[in-house]
Amino acid sequence: MRIAEEITILFPNEKSETYYIPYIVTEKKKRGVGPKGKLWSRYTNVRTALRNANAFKENENPNKPSEQSQSPNKELQLEFLKTATEPYLKILANWQETYSLRRKLYLNSNLETIFTDFPCLRLSSGIELIETDFNQKFPDKIDIIYTTWPKVMNAINKEAAERNISIAEVADPSLKALITLPFLFQPVTLKKNRKGVSWRPTRVEVQESFFMRISNFDELQEKRSSRRQKLSTYGISDQPYACVAGNLEAVNNFYIVVVNDVVYKVDSSIRALELLFKLYHALDVEYPAESEHIWLFIQEIVFNIKSRSTYIWQN
Repeated sequence: MRIAEEITILFPNEKSETYYIPYIVTEKKKRGVGPKGKLWSRYTNVRTALRNANAFKENENPNKPSEQSQSPNKELQLEFLKTATEPYLKILANWQETYSLRRKLYLNSNLETIFTDFPCLRLSSGIELIETDFNQKFPDKIDIIYTTWPKVMNAINKEAAERNISIAEVADPSLKALITLPFLFQPVTLKKNRKGVSWRPTRVEVQESFFMRISNFDELQEKRSSRRQKLSTYGISDQPYACVAGNLEAVNNFYIVVVNDVVYKVDSSIRALELLFKLYHALDVEYPAESEHIWLFIQEIVFNIKSRSTYIWQN
């Protein structure tokens, strides 16, 4: 908390809540809300990286007992996670300890099953749990987006300008790149469903499965309902996506990540992109079918994780 306050002294335009909000218990909900903010996210990321580094060193010792023999309580920890929504720090510790077991048990599960089995994911602190899993899976990619995205963002906006592609007047260059990116690629025809019907989404439909633009939350409900109905027609699942709400010409917009009926609020467009990507890989779920080629581009160019697809290189 002290560091967050010192930042606001050095940079008067910043708010301490952006950097750290402590664990609190609300009278209305009768349950705790985990700590959050940029400093907390950084702390959990670094701590996970250190834990992974120590685990690697320990695994190099052939005489050390196996993880299974050391942790007879993994099943009990997993059962705790299936009902617990607090206290947050205990949830976080058990979540980290059961990483390997959860990956094994839920490797082929869908999002609905995962979010039903673990109610802690439905809270705002679920963001940290998702990131913890991603950081264990890709310890060298924890903060890579903040190094690579500015360069990719500039390249996207430059390419769009050269092609005279202008979707809207957008004040935030990062947001502009995200809502423009789907218009730089040819849409992909999705394979036929059981009725033998194929679907070639429009660029707008690709965009809305990636980074949707809405004026208010009523519009979100309308678009979500319409999208789900269309996806159901083709036998395609509704995967997570980001939304920006508000006036795109303004700097201060409202960003959310939508996972079925769960909504995570984040503070910027790049944070929404980061959380979405980490969610797909932490929980081992597929990219949205309409924008899979966009996500493969993000995967290789922004996160430097190779894919087997050749689509982005052909385009």
